[in-house]
Amino acid sequence: HELAHLLGVSSEAEANFWAYQVCTQADSPEVRHCGYYGLLGYVLVNARSLLDEDDYRTWLASVRPEVLEQFRHQQEYWRGRYSRLIGDVQDRVYDWFLKGNRIASGQKNYAEVIHMLMAWETQGKTLFAPEEEKKAM
Repeated sequence: HELAHLLGVSSEAEANFWAYQVCTQADSPEVRHCGYYGLLGYVLVNARSLLDEDDYRTWLASVRPEVLEQFRHQQEYWRGRYSRLIGDVQDRVYDWFLKGNRIASGQKNYAEVIHMLMAWETQGKTLFAPEEEKKAM
């Protein structure tokens, strides 16, 4: 994610997208895990908002328990160190920063990675394929 920023990507969603793409294609299982895990929070929020309670619980049960435990542990860790006042100020300032850098959705841009992944899965792969490959698809 941060390397994508160093390479000139200003969109948080796009930086998340490229981090996911690179990590999930890695030979190392630990790096692949990081690629998937890095988007887990966004997937959880989207699934929660789109699915009814029963479907969400069914879907959540399909996620490996140790991954959910890692996520819960991480959430508890940061929740215990969070300052509401500092967090509110940081959120406001960073939202202004992003909007000032032509990211109109501000901090909401982070979660837009899910839209990018869905577009990639449904049509993006063909958009970036050479013409010969598009014809064969």
